[in-house]
Amino acid sequence: MVLVSRVKIKDGNIKEAVWKAISLVSKFPVKGKKVLIKPNVNSDDPYPGTTNPAVVRAIADLCFEKGAKKVIIGDHSSVFWPRTRHNMKANGLLDAMKGSKAEIVDFLKYKSVEVNGECVRKIRIAKEMYEDYYKINVPVCHTHSMAVFSMSMKNLMGIMQRIDRLKFHTSRLQMKIAELNKAVDIDLNVMDGTVIMYDCGPAKGPSVKKDLIFASEDRVALDYVGCREIQACGGLKGIDVWNLPQLKHAREIGVGVRDLKKIVVKNS
Repeated sequence: MVLVSRVKIKDGNIKEAVWKAISLVSKFPVKGKKVLIKPNVNSDDPYPGTTNPAVVRAIADLCFEKGAKKVIIGDHSSVFWPRTRHNMKANGLLDAMKGSKAEIVDFLKYKSVEVNGECVRKIRIAKEMYEDYYKINVPVCHTHSMAVFSMSMKNLMGIMQRIDRLKFHTSRLQMKIAELNKAVDIDLNVMDGTVIMYDCGPAKGPSVKKDLIFASEDRVALDYVGCREIQACGGLKGIDVWNLPQLKHAREIGVGVRDLKKIVVKNS
């Protein structure tokens, strides 16, 4: 059984919903640990082009409340929006984190990693991803004009060196995303569904306010549930989500749940 939580935000209390979503799928063992939070700050666009800053702040606060000794929030924006801290300011993340003890990080140092996949041989990944952190991936639920969807698996492109990211987009992008995920361990994924972009993307597109938080320890399961939510919003019409290359190739190489019947969605 692989759990995915789907929690409705009630009375605007995002932190309460985030904790409910996490507690339904994880023991959240952050006490005494260093925590790395990886939101989507690909651009300077507000959410749902990027992760809702209120969701990121809620996760950081919960980490400290549950005994984390250090929290860093890190990303490295796209080559088209290269000033990461500027983007964090523009989309409201820096303001949302005022008063928090969490440290804001722009990933600038990289480790060369052998992937030896069908599409990816070697890539450069932020060194922090191989340090002793409890890693929380915080994507936004939205579509993507080239990758079809951008959720927990594609959010990890923000840990890559920009030149390698450009190369990813030249061909077989979805399969490359899957192979990137083979190279990186993630402890927990918490997905922002406060506003869901159900077409176009990743920066701008038609969107709908849903007030949802999703969570799972399994990236394939979470992204599948997120895609089904987008279909419920009217997007990804006529698509067999389970067999999209991101999800199919991930399963083929041992990333995430392989049996669709094992995914259990816990609603609240």
